[in-house]
Amino acid sequence: HSLEETAANFFQVAPLPNQENKFWLNVYSNGSETVNVRILAKTRLLFEQSVSVSGNHNVVYDLNQVKENDQVTFEVTDSKGQLYTATF
Repeated sequence: HSLEETAANFFQVAPLPNQENKFWLNVYSNGSETVNVRILAKTRLLFEQSVSVSGNHNVVYDLNQVKENDQVTFEVTDSKGQLYTATF
């Protein structure tokens, strides 16, 4: 097995405390790979980006343009096609 095949990935999405409509995304990989990040409000795509991760990647998304009653879903797909979702 190469490192690429055995890379362990970890994804976490959390609302920022005391920050309305701001979300923190943490992606960890023990190798180097590209992950795809999508943010949806109900079925509407708000944001999509491919991110190269080598170790740790942290980013904060400001979703103030989303109506408060809209459900927001984060989808993170790794290079193996494994999908992680978090809905708020």
